[in-house]
Amino acid sequence: MTERRFISVVPSNFIGHLQGLSFNGVPYLDQCKNGDISYCELNARFGMRHIIADPVTFRTKGSYLALATLQAYASMHLFFQFKTTTPDGLMLFNSGDGSDFIVVELVKGYVHYVFDLGNGPSLMKGNSDKPLNDNQWHNVVVSRDANNVHTLKIDSRTVTQHSNGARNLDLKGEQKCSGRRTRLYGPSTTCTEESCYHQGVCLQQWEGFTCDCTMTSYGGSFCNDPGTTYIFGRGGALITYTWPPNDRPSTRADRLAVGFSTQLKEAVLVRVESAKGLGDYLELHIAHLAGTPGTLVFPGTLVEKHCYRGYSQA
Repeated sequence: MTERRFISVVPSNFIGHLQGLSFNGVPYLDQCKNGDISYCELNARFGMRHIIADPVTFRTKGSYLALATLQAYASMHLFFQFKTTTPDGLMLFNSGDGSDFIVVELVKGYVHYVFDLGNGPSLMKGNSDKPLNDNQWHNVVVSRDANNVHTLKIDSRTVTQHSNGARNLDLKGEQKCSGRRTRLYGPSTTCTEESCYHQGVCLQQWEGFTCDCTMTSYGGSFCNDPGTTYIFGRGGALITYTWPPNDRPSTRADRLAVGFSTQLKEAVLVRVESAKGLGDYLELHIAHLAGTPGTLVFPGTLVEKHCYRGYSQA
């Protein structure tokens, strides 16, 4: 029997975002940022960068944006992002020949998709667990394939509906995006598998639910508020926390949660070391293995392109 040993290598400096680091329930990044501990030194900077393409702001209810006619005769695929604090409003409208039309609107904070291909109007409601007028960016995808299957996707949650009868949507005139008001209804607030974002745990309450975000790098009521985040540039950066000599933990079980985004194939994310001479340590890093670039050294979950969230429980 042969024994295989991993050869220790020093990965390159980490470049990207490190978010919501929690070790055994202690939010070290938050404590460093707030100055709650005196044993932390850092030369990374606090912040986060979001890229939103071509944003348009509607400052009054009468404001609107006129675009070319939506090409949706046999099929269509529509994507946009929005954020607002207004619970009701018309986000997109395009009329057509006869009774044909398409509408995407916000009703009491929930996305509604209404369409008519000539058989009378049909309504699809977005599958959101909470009102979306929370001043956060949300993704909306509306599509219809050649088989007349309509799809409405809000963030990561999708609903579909098959439409019988007429198969063509004959639109004419301008496609308008605006803030005009509308009225309808919203869903209940019971726990579902997707009630909490980023794998937060939904806890059903008598009236509604709460989300346990402990083992995520997010906070807030629905685990969708990014935790304290630092940016590490190409020049190299390090955040160091040293336990006081008389307050060093001795554990049989450890729970580590951290969020990160990077394009590097090899980098150390977190390392926890014991006192000098003991040799114990816990390390999370991205390793470049043959055929599997950018692999976490213990199981993690792919959240989105170039963004991973991993945790360890020993």
